[in-house]
Amino acid sequence: TIREERLKEMEKAATFLRKVWLGAQTKRQFKQLQEDFKNAEGTIIVIQRYMRGCLCRSRLWKEAVKTEEENWAAIEIQRHWRGYCGRVKWENTLEDVWRREMAAAMLQRNLR
Repeated sequence: TIREERLKEMEKAATFLRKVWLGAQTKRQFKQLQEDFKNAEGTIIVIQRYMRGCLCRSRLWKEAVKTEEENWAAIEIQRHWRGYCGRVKWENTLEDVWRREMAAAMLQRNLR
């Protein structure tokens, strides 16, 4: 009826006003955000600069640690090899001394 049509018309008008008002408000907020971004551009650049520096230092630190670990591994291998060579040399020297003592003991036994 006429009343229902009038209510629908009023509801349609209210919805249209709300849509226009929300659009204007959103546009205003967007412009404010754009302006805030332009005002904060210097600050953003400084933050980016510090982060790039931090990432670069982190990468350098990781590379230094990796190099240090590789050096440590090489030094450890060398240490074990030198220890082994020293033990072999000591055993050979000990065996030579033992042979001389045994030879001397056998000579003394056979000469007496």
